[in-house]
Amino acid sequence: MKRCVHTLLVLAVLSSGLVISQPVQAGPRGAHEPRLFEDQQKQEANAQDLLEQLSKEFEALAKKSKHRIELNKAAELLESTNQNSRWTNYKRAIELLRQTRDKAGIPLMMKYMIRHASFGSSKANEYVEAISIITGHQFGEVDDQGSGKEQRVLQWVEDKYNNWWKLNKAELETRLSKMEPEQLEVVLDVVLGKINWQQGYERDLREDVTAYRLYHMLFYKVLKRSRSSSDRQAWYDVELDKAMVPLLLAEADYQPKGIPEGDSPTVKRVPYAVVDLLSAMRKDNLAPQLDDIAEDPKQNPVTRLTCIFAMYAAGERMDTNALMSILKTENRLEPRLNTILALQHSDDPKGIGEALIKLLDDRNLEVRSAAVYALRGPKPAKAVEKLALMLKEPDSSSAFMSILGVLGEIGTDKAKQAIADFMQASLDGEADRKHLYYALRAFEEATGQRWNKAGAQDEAFYREKAKEALDWWDSPRD
Repeated sequence: MKRCVHTLLVLAVLSSGLVISQPVQAGPRGAHEPRLFEDQQKQEANAQDLLEQLSKEFEALAKKSKHRIELNKAAELLESTNQNSRWTNYKRAIELLRQTRDKAGIPLMMKYMIRHASFGSSKANEYVEAISIITGHQFGEVDDQGSGKEQRVLQWVEDKYNNWWKLNKAELETRLSKMEPEQLEVVLDVVLGKINWQQGYERDLREDVTAYRLYHMLFYKVLKRSRSSSDRQAWYDVELDKAMVPLLLAEADYQPKGIPEGDSPTVKRVPYAVVDLLSAMRKDNLAPQLDDIAEDPKQNPVTRLTCIFAMYAAGERMDTNALMSILKTENRLEPRLNTILALQHSDDPKGIGEALIKLLDDRNLEVRSAAVYALRGPKPAKAVEKLALMLKEPDSSSAFMSILGVLGEIGTDKAKQAIADFMQASLDGEADRKHLYYALRAFEEATGQRWNKAGAQDEAFYREKAKEALDWWDSPRD
């Protein structure tokens, strides 16, 4: 009697512990089974040969390399990577290989793409990205998810080994200074993508752009002047070269002769990941042209903002003159918000204070909110009257926390009175009580007194403390 069965084709590479499986629909038991096992043995032998060849090529290249210590350390980390306590060792290995930029790392990573393909999360594309960054060659993604992923990863490595590595390894150049512009574009494309993912720039602005979102992104990410360990995972100094500066500026819509007369700028979003790289290059004197571009009124304001932000993040003064010239002519919302928010970091508080106060009357709520955030820089006493009026406007409620914060920092008697009036309105039910905590905190900032205490408290606590603060404010003082 003939029986239909499902045969599982298993390719086991004994030396690596890799198991590659792919379900195969079998016909009746009998004639086809010898061929299946022959195919299995052939694939097993091919995979074993490929792993051995990759190992030999790595060892030969590493032996001659000035980076052999780092390369051998990376090999140890990859060999020790598992799915338990040492599952991140491969990341440390990739970091080492990216920083050495040694082509010996390529067969090593190909080997462990195969070895690690059976892991629950193989991360094959992290190896692919690293190879692209090191070589400047573009490769398609590997489908390393779901059933049959081991076989697909193996086929990808076989293809790239036979049709790319073997043909190019002798002449392969990994020094950025020797690469063609097209190769540098590949490197930048991968690195910028990693920065965008790491910093969440695209995620932060996936929804409607608001002054609140932009303020927090600029303050905590784009305009910061130090890099954290998480940034280091996105890129390294050795992955930057002065020949990349024109390519990065092109990402920001830079045009050597400026926007042609009669044309309008089309790019409206600052490429924030580009700012990260340009600021690092500016620190190393690799981008001297940023000053002139920032001051050039013929450029897209987005291009100018990119340069202004990069110079500030590199530790230089905020270019207030350039920002003010952009503010006079730029009407598109996102570049305008960026310009206003950047004024917070100006070292000319008197000059920008009046401009920001004027923006508090703008018809656009986001522009008004951006002006409030920026006022935390100059803190002009003349802004108190308008800020107090905004606390009475329901449509400004999204900025209430910052309005109260600015009033607290200004700290004049009129600012204190404005905060006290808001607290009283909150207690009377005429203002949203959810801002009572922020009002109390701002009042403490302005008066130098203390009513609050550490830790989260219930609404009744803040109501009671607000009453105590108002009683103090209304009582006679020397």
